[in-house]
Amino acid sequence: MRLFGRGKAKEAPGKGPEALMCDDQESCDKALAMLVPAAEDGDPESQYLAGRCHHMFPVTGRSYEQAYKWYSLAAASGHVGALYSLGLLYENGHGVPQSLSKAADCFLKAAEKGHPQAQYEYASLCESGDVEGAGADDAVHWYSEAAKNGVDAAAYALERLRRR
Repeated sequence: MRLFGRGKAKEAPGKGPEALMCDDQESCDKALAMLVPAAEDGDPESQYLAGRCHHMFPVTGRSYEQAYKWYSLAAASGHVGALYSLGLLYENGHGVPQSLSKAADCFLKAAEKGHPQAQYEYASLCESGDVEGAGADDAVHWYSEAAKNGVDAAAYALERLRRR
């Protein structure tokens, strides 16, 4: 597997499609050329990475709508990164109508599978009152999980909540 960066290909640490990354438009084009056939064949990791290329560089030929397509396919297979990324699209209204309830659903599914940033995002939505039926206790729970998993902002949020 190759790692694309700054327009040059080099061998990537790791193995499989998860080792494929891009950091500019040109390398994303190269990555997509490699990812799309596997994504179309149903490989969830390739679907997720194709979604990331569209999400990170939404320019001519790539779009948030395409990111949504690939993330949705990967999420249907339970891909935790895709679930989190779908939440981001819904939260920000990128390629889909903005929906905090759909964002919360995606974040919660990913949080339950151990995704640290999804735990933080879900806690934040709970704290702000954007999750029906959830409140401060839910926020504390998910901030705690995120903090245990290394999200520094979650530790600060917990401290802030405890001072109230």
